[in-house]
Amino acid sequence: MKRELQGKQVTISTVGETASDAVVTTKELMALTEGDVQSIRQQGRTAGTLGRIHNVVVGKPVTTAAWIKQQTGLALATIQSGLLQLEGLNMLQELTGKQRDRVYAYQLF
Repeated sequence: MKRELQGKQVTISTVGETASDAVVTTKELMALTEGDVQSIRQQGRTAGTLGRIHNVVVGKPVTTAAWIKQQTGLALATIQSGLLQLEGLNMLQELTGKQRDRVYAYQLF
């Protein structure tokens, strides 16, 4: 079925297929992040902090320690330690190679 939307013809079935594809992709991404959550839960006493950092990174896959601090209220030293630990778990990659103002990318994306 075709409809006109703001002067353009749109195929309704194509819109529906795109929406279905988006739902499938979202479910796949959720399953992948759940695997990371399970790995974080096995990290002992740091699991709570790592989980908080991970939640922020999933919402903003390219981020900085300053952004995470703003979102969580955690101390920068705690965040930096957590970022290093998540990097060691191959969940994050540091992109800048700098000692300061580092930018991290979530490896899932």
